[in-house]
Amino acid sequence: MSKLRLNWQSTLAALAFVAALFFLPLTKMASDETTTAILVVVAAAIVLSVADMGVAAGCWALFLLVHIAVFELITTIAGAEGTAGWSFFLILAACWLLAWRLVTILSGDGSRRSGNGPIGRVAVPALFGLWILILWEAITRGAGVPFVLLPPPSAVGVRIMASLPILAADFQQTVLKAVLFGFIAGSGTGFLVAVLADR
Repeated sequence: MSKLRLNWQSTLAALAFVAALFFLPLTKMASDETTTAILVVVAAAIVLSVADMGVAAGCWALFLLVHIAVFELITTIAGAEGTAGWSFFLILAACWLLAWRLVTILSGDGSRRSGNGPIGRVAVPALFGLWILILWEAITRGAGVPFVLLPPPSAVGVRIMASLPILAADFQQTVLKAVLFGFIAGSGTGFLVAVLADR
C-alpha cells in the first residue's frame, strides 16, 4: 500500500473540484460526455498528485493528465465564448494548482536541493510560460473578453502566421538593409578611428 503525500496544492485543487460539481455545467454548450470526461481526468490528476510514486513516472502522468484536462476545457469553450460558468473557472483553477504541484515536484519538492537537474531547470520556466498562455486563453475565452480589448494567444498566433509574408518583407527592409548596413558602417568607422587614434 503506497503512502499519500498530502500537499496544499492538491488539497486546494480537490476543494475547487468539489465546488465545481455544485455549479455544473461547465459551459452552456458543453455536452454531458465532455463534462464527465474532463471531471474524470481532473479527479485522476488530483489522486495522482498525492500518490507516492516515482518522481519521473508521477511527473509524466501528472503532466499528461493536467494538460489533457485543460486542453479539453479550452476546446469546450471554443465557439461558445462568454458562456463559461463558475464550474469552468473552478476546474481551470484546479488544473492550475495541479500544474503548480508539478512544478513543485520538478523543482525539488520545496527542499533546498536542486530538483531533477537540467530537466527541472528547463521544465519549470517552460511550464510557467505555458501556463501564462493557457490561463490567458481560457480566461479571455471563458469570460467572453472582446478580441479587440484582449485577444487570446491563439488569435495572436493565427494573425502572426497570416502576416508572415509582410513580416518577412519588413524584416528584410529593416534588419538586412538598414540595421546591418549601419552596424557594419559604424563598426568599421569606429575601428578606423581607433587605429588612427593609436597611431
